[in-house]
Amino acid sequence: MTLIELLIATTMSLVVMGAAMGFLATGQRSAQQTGSRAETLGAQRVVLERMTRDMRQAQTVNVVSPSIVDLQIPAPGTTLLRPVRYDCSQASSCRRQQGVPGGALSANAATILTGVQSATFSTSSVAASQDYIQVELVVRTPGRTQGAALSAGVFVRNKAG
Repeated sequence: MTLIELLIATTMSLVVMGAAMGFLATGQRSAQQTGSRAETLGAQRVVLERMTRDMRQAQTVNVVSPSIVDLQIPAPGTTLLRPVRYDCSQASSCRRQQGVPGGALSANAATILTGVQSATFSTSSVAASQDYIQVELVVRTPGRTQGAALSAGVFVRNKAG
């Protein structure tokens, strides 16, 4: 093998190794972004599940606006109802506000979800004793410009009336 052949073979090997390293780095970045998106969506689903659990247990449901819903939920160990409000009308967040059993909503509201692009609460009566509540959220996820849609619907189990 001559020196020229050796230099050409070394150069070609370096080019092939560089391309392989580039593909490997791209795959690793993609896997990290996918993992981050999955983690974010998992946390957002947990919040949606909490919302729907509260809605399912409510005795009264009042959709104040498409992005605000008021609930009256039975307080454990008592016949009193606890007021709860989910408010997703603020800039890119949903907040949960609750009051003491038998009382009004407190002034303090906890942010339970950030990155909200849109939120819609809707209700429909399917029978005199049962309402159906639909929740639709569009949330931001890392590495994406378009939001991910999360949706759930529940029947109110404890409707008063």
